[in-house]
Amino acid sequence: MRKLELKKKKYIQAEVELIPEIDQNLSLVRWNALIELWKKKIIHQALPQVVESHALDHVLEQYYLTSDSPTIDYIYSLAALGAKDPNDLQPLLEATTMEDLIERTKELLTVK
Repeated sequence: MRKLELKKKKYIQAEVELIPEIDQNLSLVRWNALIELWKKKIIHQALPQVVESHALDHVLEQYYLTSDSPTIDYIYSLAALGAKDPNDLQPLLEATTMEDLIERTKELLTVK
């Protein structure tokens, strides 16, 4: 009987929960505040090397993150540029409102 138990196949089980899509608009003021947090974090991480703010503006241009009407996708892209590890992005994916997403992004981009 013991041998039969050992030969049973094991299956992974998971529960998947779909989170509602965030369809609220992102104001330019809030977007610019997130950009400033990102710049501070990158400049801090680069120390002792000096990174100029205008060089980071160029990075934003390369990733098409300069706009007068930013979308939610811009937040995810900026966060990815500021994350040390892909796992850092999981809390952002779990946000259910724009306010929650912005707060989680601020937390990710704040120098600690």
